[in-house]
Amino acid sequence: LEVSQTASAQVNSSEFVSGSALASGDMNFAVESADVSSVKENGGQKTNYQMMKEAAEQINKGDSGVRAEVVVDDGKTSLKLTSEKTGAANGFTVSGDEGAAKGIKETAQEGRDAVYKVTKEGVTREYTSSTNEISLDYGRMTATLKKAGEVSVSTGLDDGKVVSAVKDLVANYNKTLNLLNDNASRGSGVINQIRNMAMAPASEKSMELIGITVNKDGTLKL
Repeated sequence: LEVSQTASAQVNSSEFVSGSALASGDMNFAVESADVSSVKENGGQKTNYQMMKEAAEQINKGDSGVRAEVVVDDGKTSLKLTSEKTGAANGFTVSGDEGAAKGIKETAQEGRDAVYKVTKEGVTREYTSSTNEISLDYGRMTATLKKAGEVSVSTGLDDGKVVSAVKDLVANYNKTLNLLNDNASRGSGVINQIRNMAMAPASEKSMELIGITVNKDGTLKL
């Protein structure tokens, strides 16, 4: 698997301005809709931060496929818009009066598709994807593309993990049985549990197929 580029979402960001400075005018631009007056209900003037915060709240309440956030850095604020989905086909445009969010119409990062190649049995095919979640080997496995690069991918059982899991099973089973035996004097409830565990969890033949046998004391052996 050779990854040329990963999928990314479109990002638009306004210029950083003083967050505490009074807004110079209204903000009325559309992704879906962001119509914010620069004047408070009491007639006072809103700050740039207040304007951007209200715009972000309006956008996030809508269904435009765009998420908005206010970025604050050293007293300055910027309005950032990011498409919810990655891929070149999931971009957006901004139109209208930017107000305090000057530059929000400009695209800081283009949405793009993932581009990758798969070589199998000497045959290489190139693919694109609007997301970084892809299927390989005719859907037998899925992969998440993290960055550009090349990696070998194989299917099949990991024998080491299977053996490790069965070892854990046997160890925990024996630990539980030994704990019950050590507390057999505590009553009939414990005795009943010991009797239940004395019966093999599966047929002897089935257990032998995965390498497990039952000892005389009821414990398991791998």
